[in-house]
Amino acid sequence: MMPVYIHLENVCFAYPGQTIFHDVSLTLANDKKTILIARNGAGKSTLIALIAHMLQPDQGGINVMVGDQIISQTHFFQRLGLCLSHPYLLDDFNVHENLRIFASMYQHSEKQVDPTYLEQLINLFGLQPLLYKKCKMLSQGELKKVCLTRALMHQPDFVFLDEPSNALDTRAKDLLSEHLKTLDALVVIASHDRQWAAEIGHQVLTIENRGIHAL
Repeated sequence: MMPVYIHLENVCFAYPGQTIFHDVSLTLANDKKTILIARNGAGKSTLIALIAHMLQPDQGGINVMVGDQIISQTHFFQRLGLCLSHPYLLDDFNVHENLRIFASMYQHSEKQVDPTYLEQLINLFGLQPLLYKKCKMLSQGELKKVCLTRALMHQPDFVFLDEPSNALDTRAKDLLSEHLKTLDALVVIASHDRQWAAEIGHQVLTIENRGIHAL
């Protein structure tokens, strides 16, 4: 796989009355899986939202690169796998329908979903018995497994996971960590579970004093 990067340059971001980041510069690459460890409210989810282009910095810039080329937002979104801390699915549709609908979004891109790989993920997370169950009837742990499958099914080059181990049992957490280790992607995981996350990541970062620092 060609090297991929995300470059943050002099990034500032604030919510009303609260500065989260000030003059942050950082490079993330697919040769290191990155773990974000910080207290609640420090900005882990905000950083995920910024690098996922869900939020825009107040100052500074965030560039996404494949090789030495900056790619467009459209191409980035096609290459992005995202699982937020609060799972979002189409509640009145079943699991199979949700996965089919989201898979269709990639059918005209270079990241089309490989049915064999999707089946592997379904088996990995034990979703087979849930495929025809409406998502509004799922437990939090089951919802998280579906969202993780949705995030990974198109084999993205960029994988951003916000508290992915929340609501998962020990076996599911172990299966997830082993799978994430195999990915040839730029992986960023925000987690409060430092012991679990440290087994996956090569680079551990924390957020303090409106900056991002290596641990």
